Amino acid sequence: MTLFDVMVIGAGPGGSSAAYHLARGGAKVALVDRDEPEIGGPGAEAISALAQDCLAGMRLEAWAGRYRRCRELRFFSPRGSVASWAPAEDGRSLLFIPRSELGPALVSEAETAGVTLFRATVREVAVAETSVSALGDDQLPSAQLLVLAEGSRGKLAASLGLVSQSPDYAALHALFEWDAGDTAEIHYL
Repeated sequence: MTLFDVMVIGAGPGGSSAAYHLARGGAKVALVDRDEPEIGGPGAEAISALAQDCLAGMRLEAWAGRYRRCRELRFFSPRGSVASWAPAEDGRSLLFIPRSELGPALVSEAETAGVTLFRATVREVAVAETSVSALGDDQLPSAQLLVLAEGSRGKLAASLGLVSQSPDYAALHALFEWDAGDTAEIHYL
């Protein structure tokens, strides 16, 4: 199998963006993500002004611009308290992009930049003197450098001893709705 310059494990926003920019800089990049891509269902990602800059850096600004903007976000707790969020000083609002559309767009743009995508579940990582290899059920790539971009899950990082314990998770169940204007409301259950 080909030796890549960089192997990025995790094709979420951070991993896809890292792979894209490394490839644009001339590196030969392998992007490895689970063999069963997570379908986002009804959920959406709130894309901040900084994240919008990242999308623009990946040439996805016009694509992202077609999604709904939110000028104010209100959070309603089960006990009736309300918290509100408005955009930062630059006035840019949040974008809400369905998870089922954001992931494929990021991966597609990374592939356009020359990234090679591998769909497989990484079980462990083997470190040799001059390379690192991803191990799973299928044959996976080797590279000179590994970027672990698992996002909040951290399962592989924990199994490799890179974190002291598994990340804490808080289950959040919420109803998301828009008012007549451009204000979004999240009602926690």
